[in-house]
Amino acid sequence: MKRILPLITFLLIQTSSVWASEHEAHGNMWQDYLYKCINFFILVFVLVWAIKKPAIEYFKARSLAIRESIEGSRRVFDEASQNNRAIRKKIENLEKESTEIHASYIDSANAESKKIMEEAVIAAQKMRDDVQKVAGLELKKAKEELRETAIVLAKELAEKGIKQELNDADNARLYQSYVGRIKEMA
Repeated sequence: MKRILPLITFLLIQTSSVWASEHEAHGNMWQDYLYKCINFFILVFVLVWAIKKPAIEYFKARSLAIRESIEGSRRVFDEASQNNRAIRKKIENLEKESTEIHASYIDSANAESKKIMEEAVIAAQKMRDDVQKVAGLELKKAKEELRETAIVLAKELAEKGIKQELNDADNARLYQSYVGRIKEMA
């Protein structure tokens, strides 16, 4: 503001001299042209003198603001690039991890399937063994029952046959023989 007031004053003085010279008689045209050029250079000098420091400060401040803005943008860009790289790395890791988990699940499923099959084979073998044992026991039991039935039938047949073939004399002799053996034992 301190520099603008003298500038305005100077401009008013210069313009008043130009206006005054226009009303005078047209003298020497070159002289008039020379005065106008001098006035122009004085005007330019005063403008440069008055505006130089504020303009330099403005452009320095503007340059600094632009530089800070560029640096801030560069930092934001670098951070965004780092975040982008980190996210891409995470995505790659997720893809690898997904593949590994999938492979792990397949391996686990295959192992579980194999284990179940082995258990089924063992259970089936155990069932076969149990069935064979039960069948063997049932067969043995059936043979025993058959043998007992055969013995009973043979005994009955033998009794019938002996009863038909033995007479009273044979019965007495068998009785005597049986009693004799009992006496010997006693």
